[in-house]
Amino acid sequence: MLLRKPIILFGFESTRNRTEEGGDTSVTTVPSVVGPASKIDGASCRGARAMLGLSQGELCRLSGVGRNLLNDFEAGTRVPRSGNLDKLRSELERAGAEFLALTDGTVAVRIRPARESKFQTS
Repeated sequence: MLLRKPIILFGFESTRNRTEEGGDTSVTTVPSVVGPASKIDGASCRGARAMLGLSQGELCRLSGVGRNLLNDFEAGTRVPRSGNLDKLRSELERAGAEFLALTDGTVAVRIRPARESKFQTS
């Protein structure tokens, strides 16, 4: 009988399949971190915002970016100009998010512990 044990890394989940005797039968690999991400996408923006507990309205107020733009960006239907993208990323990073590039070309998000965050939500 196989037992499935989840492994969490920067918000990505992989599954290691084990037999009841404890031997591995297969491993689903998780992409490795290659360094800071040069750009973010809508999914990583939405993920960071959710992990930080920020609403779209709060992030828009902090960054000065319009709500429709943020909504469309997170839905994957619009890409903001670089200036607006920089504003969103800066506020998310100030709140504690870190964006990491992975070997498979995707972006992972992790959150610094609260004591390291430069911003506290109320």
